[in-house]
Amino acid sequence: MKRIPVGILVLGLSTGVMAEDLGCPPDEEAHVTAFATWSDAYHSFKRCRESDDGGLAEGYSEAVMRLLTTKWSQIERLQTLTRQDRRFEAFVLRHIDELSSQGQHDALVAKATKACPPGALPLCRAILGRERALTLEPQRDR
Repeated sequence: MKRIPVGILVLGLSTGVMAEDLGCPPDEEAHVTAFATWSDAYHSFKRCRESDDGGLAEGYSEAVMRLLTTKWSQIERLQTLTRQDRRFEAFVLRHIDELSSQGQHDALVAKATKACPPGALPLCRAILGRERALTLEPQRDR
């Protein structure tokens, strides 16, 4: 049996933890709906990506739709973040879901169709694809 020095083992374990989920603070759910920017959402995603369920997931869905529909001027920043981290793009698209109102979905489709800046075209196409997929899913109360 090969022996591994304890210092190397501890260093390896701590590096692995830091590279993955930094740990979701217990009060994160209370802060999620207060995001003002996509950078706020991205930092929370990095901290809590392993905890994206239940009340936290519902908060993320609310925050994503609010940012998309009321902070459209930040769409190019979102495009930059999602280009750098495809997992964040999947996260954003996953939180465009049936929890939002039909009015929010209609507003988002209108913005992605008529007000998409050239630098954000790939993201706008992905958003429209997600909205199309939602319309194909069995309808729930929206």
